[in-house]
Amino acid sequence: MLTGLAFIGISVTKSYSQHQHRFMPVREVPAGGSTVPYKDRIRAEVEQLQTRSSAAFADKQFGAKSRLLAGAGAGARVSSDCGSGSYLCSQISLPVSLISFSGERTGEGTVLLSWETASEMKNAGFEIERSFSTTSQFSRAGFAAPVQSGAGRYIFPDLNNHQGITYYRLKQLDLDGTFSYSQIIAVDGMKGEIVLFAAPNPGRASEISLRLTAGDTGENIHLTVYDMRGIVVGKEQNFKPGPDGRIQLSSLLPSLSPGMYIVKVNSAGTQTAVNLVISR
Repeated sequence: MLTGLAFIGISVTKSYSQHQHRFMPVREVPAGGSTVPYKDRIRAEVEQLQTRSSAAFADKQFGAKSRLLAGAGAGARVSSDCGSGSYLCSQISLPVSLISFSGERTGEGTVLLSWETASEMKNAGFEIERSFSTTSQFSRAGFAAPVQSGAGRYIFPDLNNHQGITYYRLKQLDLDGTFSYSQIIAVDGMKGEIVLFAAPNPGRASEISLRLTAGDTGENIHLTVYDMRGIVVGKEQNFKPGPDGRIQLSSLLPSLSPGMYIVKVNSAGTQTAVNLVISR
């Protein structure tokens, strides 16, 4: 789980052998005729009481997640991580503490993801997930194996030439099969050259549409139309094309007369142009 790490050491009452003087060597005969050492019976009851008392102490001090390990009795030495002495050690399931997670586009077609952990325990690794359209529909992009122990630094290059925003998150896997997610980060799309198409061309003004491709169609664009003398005959500023990059010319510039024109489009600092012929 992407949280933190904690150990709880709970001191246990000294073992029965150090309290042997409390019990009398008396025997009782239960139903059925078999004999049971009375001191053994009392010892078992005392050990059960010690375990219940220690569990109650742990719950009070640390909450229900700090339960004693099953089957550990008084004087048990459960884990070497708990240090020397007779301890019942309970580990809260907080194996991975994530410090940072970031991503940046380092070239045309590559996003570099990096993250750092302060501590790791029982970590089975990280799945890298991404989404091109929403923050809820993710798919796996890769996997990063865990470090052996302690803090870890990770770098993952993702081959990604998506034009729009890409969303990333980490899915941290525990050895027990559980998992948890990091926060979601967003990385800008690739800023390639934009290409402008017009169709039909030639065509009527009411029929012609323009389409932007290979650029970031989510950016605001600026459109300017020139006649063959270089005079501006139409202009439209700060608008967005449709989801597929399509621009309906008649909705922007319905008054263009038949003739030849040059249409220039500027998007995110990149400019392109296309020759246009409007027929009768």
